[in-house]
Amino acid sequence: MKKYDKNVKAIQDMLKKNGVKMSAIEIRELMKTNGLSADEDKIKSYVRQLRRGY
Repeated sequence: MKKYDKNVKAIQDMLKKNGVKMSAIEIRELMKTNGLSADEDKIKSYVRQLRRGY
């Protein structure tokens, strides 16, 4: 497994813990566009943005 895939899996697991289901393809796109990484603080702030609607 590539490191990239491990990051995607880690992000997917953290999103699931926060009640957000997202496909690996969507996560890869977010990693490209938003610089989303497996950093837990970034994930939590992204989930907050999703819940607020922007």
